[in-house]
Amino acid sequence: MRHLRLRLRLRLQGWLVNVENGLGRELVPHLTHFVAHLRARMAAEVGPHALVIWYDAITTEGRLAWQDGLTRLNAPFFDAADALFVNYRWQ
Repeated sequence: MRHLRLRLRLRLQGWLVNVENGLGRELVPHLTHFVAHLRARMAAEVGPHALVIWYDAITTEGRLAWQDGLTRLNAPFFDAADALFVNYRWQ
């Protein structure tokens, strides 16, 4: 995987995964699988301090809809990653 070779070259210890466009609902399981796979590979290659963070943008319905917190619509991405970076909203 290219991103893992890039990680080795740049000595990165983690990734912030930010997908800010909608996608087909049928592709969501592939995306959560990718995040889980990235997390597992990073832990294996970097160690327990590796970090994969999911940015709160895509829902389990494949929609671009920031949740501004942990909800049922972004929990599978949080479960696949090490952390969730929620959108911030100034009101």
